[in-house]
Amino acid sequence: MSTWSAHYFAQQEQLKGQQKLSSKLRPAAIGAGIAVFGRIVLMPVMLLSVFGLTGYLSDGTFLIECKDSY
Repeated sequence: MSTWSAHYFAQQEQLKGQQKLSSKLRPAAIGAGIAVFGRIVLMPVMLLSVFGLTGYLSDGTFLIECKDSY
């Protein structure tokens, strides 16, 4: 590495270390974390509760028979 690139890299590392946690956790980052948590944890729990505990769609048929058609 040349001297200017080594100096730039050291300066960037120093600035990164001085950054506050509040500047790293911007509202967009917090919202993205909540969205990922909701898709990975909350959605499967909700689907299990709706389809497992309530019996929703437990007596449904996949194919419509002639007697059930309009």
